Amino acid sequence: MELGASLALWEALKLVSSKLTELAGRACRELGLDLGVSALASLERVYEDREEGREVCGRYDPERRLILVSLPCLAEEEKDLTGRLAETLAHELVHHCQLTRGPLCEVHLDPGLAARVDAALPYRLRPHEVEAYGKQRELAERLRGVRGFDEAVSYARRLLSPEVVPSLSEVATALSWTPALRESAKFIVELTGGDLLLSMRGIAEKLRGVENEAKRACLERAVTDFLRKLEEDPVGAVAKELRSVVREFLGNVKAIIVDSDTALSRAYVVLSSGAAVGFDLKEGPLPPLSLLLKSKQEPKFGELRKLRVEPAQIVQGAFKAGGYEFKVEVLQRKTAAECLREELRGGSKKPSFSASDLLALLSLGGWKAQALETKRLGDAEYLVISVEAGSAGRAELLVPSDARAEDRYLRIDAPLRESVEVLRDRGRARDFIVRYFKKRSIMEISYSCVFLEEIVAKDENKLEVEI
Repeated sequence: MELGASLALWEALKLVSSKLTELAGRACRELGLDLGVSALASLERVYEDREEGREVCGRYDPERRLILVSLPCLAEEEKDLTGRLAETLAHELVHHCQLTRGPLCEVHLDPGLAARVDAALPYRLRPHEVEAYGKQRELAERLRGVRGFDEAVSYARRLLSPEVVPSLSEVATALSWTPALRESAKFIVELTGGDLLLSMRGIAEKLRGVENEAKRACLERAVTDFLRKLEEDPVGAVAKELRSVVREFLGNVKAIIVDSDTALSRAYVVLSSGAAVGFDLKEGPLPPLSLLLKSKQEPKFGELRKLRVEPAQIVQGAFKAGGYEFKVEVLQRKTAAECLREELRGGSKKPSFSASDLLALLSLGGWKAQALETKRLGDAEYLVISVEAGSAGRAELLVPSDARAEDRYLRIDAPLRESVEVLRDRGRARDFIVRYFKKRSIMEISYSCVFLEEIVAKDENKLEVEI
């Protein structure tokens, strides 16, 4: 870990400590205790007693009137961090009361007497511990109602285990079912009229010429099933296809970038397709470090739940989540925006997108011209579509503005921005959609019956062009 990251970590601990100190001060005021108490958040694993006091995550220093709170102890064994923090503070405030002769407690002692009792009696038999354990639960409930308690818990959690991306599986589901796809499906059905049905019927007619009877029967069943769905519920059939296109577009996660240089921490998930999805984080990293997370095995977008990375894992430079091992890099010599630009471009100067990617972007934008905006991040420009992403709130799909759209069969080879504008023309849009669904149907029907080797070997290009 570099010096800058280490200093940022210390500043974050000071911030959490200030929140805990403010909370302890308010609690003392409400309880009639001495106000000269402070708290220090620690990343060291500390227990009041390692043998019998492990549920109390800290200790009280009577000389400095300081409550030490161990964050790793609070969160161990997946126990409730909120409850453990409340009980730890309550327990140590009882000790503060005992050593400052407060009205809340019956046991009063000074540091010297406390040291003698500690040396003479086992931990659970010491009078000041018996009283602290007896009062901590009720006092913990009172602490939960003190102003600033929830904020202190939030800061402790952000430092201990900050969220670096929301649940991507939930985001994938939300994007696949966003109302924009239903709107796009209606638009496509209205735009193409009966052309899609005619195209599918043409495919069915051509397949009757397949000589192998078993393969012909399989192919006819597949195309008949799609035809039936298209006839019964054309919008539903097209919407289902669009959901599939969006899931393919999301694909695999190439990298995750956390940008903490903004008012709200923001995460960018870089996709293998060459696009990125950006989110505001509800609880961004603390300390506010910008991070790059990468896994050699690129996980599927929809496989990942919430990712949290602990300070120790940032120091170690690696962590495991969802069965994948991620490397963690603290971004200090470059900004998150510069890192995003590098990860999106990879080795190519101009990213290239398929017709399927183009359809996903247009459909998520509802085929509305105003849905596609331009945005600058650092020295790079992006085409952006803003969409609802379920519990993650609003998400942005970002594509480099100089990316290209390429598809030989659909006769597309132009800058992505230009391709999008061309498809605003209804005639060209109708031609693109019909040809796209024709190609897509051939592929899906063929794969569903184990692609016909004799047809492919005979003339794959002819199959594509003539059908």
